[in-house]
Amino acid sequence: MNDTVLVINRNDAQTQSIIRKLRSEQIEARLAPGNMSQEEIESYAPRGIIISGGVTGNLQEPFDSRWLEGERPLLAIGGAALSLLRILGGEPSGDPLPTGFHPVAFSDACPITQGYSGNDMLHLHGVYPLDLTEDLQPAALTDGHCIGYYHGSIPLYGLQLHVETNDPDISHVLARFALEVCGCSRRWNSDTVIDNALSLIRGKVDGGVAVCELTGGVDSGVCAILGQMALQDKLRYYFVDTGLLRDGAREETLRFFADEMGMNIEVIETQERFMQALKGLTDTQAKAKAIKALYQQIRTELAERDCADVVILTTNADDLLDGRARFGEFGAAPIAQLFKDEVRRLGEMLALPETLREKQSFPETGLALRIYGEVTPERLRILRAADAVWLAEIEKVGQQSKLWQYFAMLLPVDKTYFICLRALNRIERAGALPARIPHELPEIVSARIAGEIPEVTRIFYDFTAASDTSDIEWL
Repeated sequence: MNDTVLVINRNDAQTQSIIRKLRSEQIEARLAPGNMSQEEIESYAPRGIIISGGVTGNLQEPFDSRWLEGERPLLAIGGAALSLLRILGGEPSGDPLPTGFHPVAFSDACPITQGYSGNDMLHLHGVYPLDLTEDLQPAALTDGHCIGYYHGSIPLYGLQLHVETNDPDISHVLARFALEVCGCSRRWNSDTVIDNALSLIRGKVDGGVAVCELTGGVDSGVCAILGQMALQDKLRYYFVDTGLLRDGAREETLRFFADEMGMNIEVIETQERFMQALKGLTDTQAKAKAIKALYQQIRTELAERDCADVVILTTNADDLLDGRARFGEFGAAPIAQLFKDEVRRLGEMLALPETLREKQSFPETGLALRIYGEVTPERLRILRAADAVWLAEIEKVGQQSKLWQYFAMLLPVDKTYFICLRALNRIERAGALPARIPHELPEIVSARIAGEIPEVTRIFYDFTAASDTSDIEWL
């Protein structure tokens, strides 16, 4: 049995909060998809399960009742607590309680709420009074209504409370569930993370040969270092130059990993293939689809050419939540359970330079979707130069660590070009807002771009918010 708690994702924000709170208590928590089968759960063999439900009191949030088999400890949170209650024979009673702050008292007889700080004012949203069966006991009460419960003889728990970032007491409940009920130990630390990653890579490769693609980002850099630690000369590295990269990205990557780390990195020149694939395409989705298809083809070709048994993948936990994960039978994803900030901290431990460790995310599509209309060599040259100016000036005034994303976009207009500057701060997982940058910065950048790139006649800054983080480029 693995010394970990499996957190089944039925709500992205709640799942991330639960995992982070458990890890802050040094408890290993693993992210699992919301449609995970009982067979997959058994194959992983966690000590306990937490089902992360929604916070709207959705009565139509069923989950696989087979997750209760084997009497493994299970805690259902949010809307998932209602689903568990129905499986156990109980029902919500009447309408949901008014949204707002309510006094909540926790039972000292319940194993996961023992020692909780008595009556707290907690924000309740979509919470129903509950009718319990004889087997169930109240674990949380508000205004005389039961809103949480536990089973009297088997380790099943349901709390309609959602996990608030600023509520320190919920960490107590999660930790008691993991430590006292599930029997987990406090073992989550940097050494454990590295050991887990190395074990995963070695187990997947099993004496064969693996390939690892370097892209210049923190995810691929951390995976490359972990791969080198695990496999040494059994790992082959390559860098795909698509021609869609930012200025200096190739040189910066090779300077550290090849020159300083001593990795033998093969540069795959694919610029002409990508330009051919993008020829005549003007629609954003069509360009993205063409790039994805060609990238996959190149990766397959390289794996087959090198007779690779396994490909080291750079999938992280944010990719899992965003639905951008790629695995496959021959993939090993050593950082799949780490969120981006955790990957960066791991990179620091592995001596990845700050310039690479703190680099903002760069999409696989490169600069292609930041060009309105068809992608051509001239347009790439102009955008690359303008983007480099924007990045350099942001870094010069020390704004890079304060921003989530910042980049330039190109809009061809007749025989000239407009440049749009973008700088954003992320709001949880919901979207992004335009950053409040120093007021003189756009003026400085505009003067440089106009002076250095004569084809550009207009430069403007986009103040539009993005409702979804996948839509920040708006083209």
